[in-house]
Amino acid sequence: MTGPRARRSTASRARLALALVFGLIGALWVAQIRGSLSSNDGSHLALARALALEQRAELGPEAWRTLRVDLAVRDGRFYSDRPPGTAFAALPAAWLGAQLDPALTPTDPSTPTLVPAASELYASTARSRAAWAPPAELFVGTALAIGLHGVLMGLLGLGALAWILAHFATQLRAKVAGLVILAAGTAYGAYAPLLFSHVSAAAFAWLALAASLAAAQERARAKPLAALAGLCGAWAIACDYSLVLAIVPALALALPPRRWPWALAGALPMAAAVAAYHQAAFGSPFAIGYDFSTNFAFARSRASTFSGDPLAGAWTLLGAGHDAGLLVRAPVVLAGWIALALPPPANADADTRARLRWGRRSFLAFVPWLILLCFHRTPWGGAGADHRYLIVALPFALLGALGHAHTRARQFAWLALGLVSALCFWLPYLHNYELPYLARPGLGAGLALLWALGLALLSAAEHRRARRSHGAAADEKPSTPPTQSGRPPR
Repeated sequence: MTGPRARRSTASRARLALALVFGLIGALWVAQIRGSLSSNDGSHLALARALALEQRAELGPEAWRTLRVDLAVRDGRFYSDRPPGTAFAALPAAWLGAQLDPALTPTDPSTPTLVPAASELYASTARSRAAWAPPAELFVGTALAIGLHGVLMGLLGLGALAWILAHFATQLRAKVAGLVILAAGTAYGAYAPLLFSHVSAAAFAWLALAASLAAAQERARAKPLAALAGLCGAWAIACDYSLVLAIVPALALALPPRRWPWALAGALPMAAAVAAYHQAAFGSPFAIGYDFSTNFAFARSRASTFSGDPLAGAWTLLGAGHDAGLLVRAPVVLAGWIALALPPPANADADTRARLRWGRRSFLAFVPWLILLCFHRTPWGGAGADHRYLIVALPFALLGALGHAHTRARQFAWLALGLVSALCFWLPYLHNYELPYLARPGLGAGLALLWALGLALLSAAEHRRARRSHGAAADEKPSTPPTQSGRPPR
């Protein structure tokens, strides 16, 4: 069976397998929801709640969530010093969480909750720095809604990446392995359930790259797809201002010049929203929260923010500085980036060569942004030393790895390196952050069993499909051709 029905059946099984993998990844991340964790995600949450519940940029009674760290003060009023894009995306979750708080927060503090409202360290720090603030433990509904929002943003980014891989006819087994390594073995998965800006920025950036790729290929829908690429790219920049050095050149390279006006038109609504927020909070469309930061003097100027030693910054991001770089925390990412720069294997097919070529060109557009990060005063990310500033660019490693996994030995080598990366990242990460499913053995064991069962079923289905394909190919193999006399050769 090799006709249209067989192709539809294969496509259906592939979609079912990907749905299973995404469900497993989502289960892992949902079990990881643990409420407010630090002043960073607390500042994003404070802004999201102020905008959703009070319709104003001033934090007002939500300012305690910043722990007086990631805070901006202008004319005696409190504001978040974070870029607003992450909070913009979380507005529905912030509103929904506020509605759920009364129902999900128990009156007895000893009663177990669905998810922790905040880490113990965060709650105790909030009490000591803002005695007037409500207890952090009262916001279980908010913690659940914001955590689920983060999970959805992480899955959205993986979905965009999966579409890009499918566009280049990537094999299902390779696609699944790469997505699992990215989701469970790197900082992408660790920060997905948190309201830090990095995964939200990555989701919008890869949606922009996927839309630009589709716009360059599909003439009938090129204009709306280019506008979508512009909107998602602008939203990524609204989450992390520095990404303007990556998103703008990436879209300029991906889209034909005649589509640039459409991308610009798509970017205008988000640019206008950010400018309006800046005007309301800081008195000018071009003034940002960092200009009024209360705790980081170097952040009040772009020149001082990016005045660090670039060699030390590169070693911190890519090497082993501060025990934060890719070499010691995610070697599979570093190896994947290096593989992306190498020429394709001699026996690579056309799809593999096209995937590597697209990935190399897109990654090249991110190089100015990477160089800028090397000049950052705190390239290790602050209190929790890791490579979270690089989360937006982590998926490029998957493109490089898949382009150089054409033999069984190399495939096992990439999988082994992915496992090593998971151990290198998660073991130090556990010293800084609390993971509820590790504190509850029953939940952890159940989740591990779910993962093992799901991946076993997926592996069995893939093996069965491969055997059927091999059998069909053997049945269709032509018989030994006769000689010119019409008789088979001896």
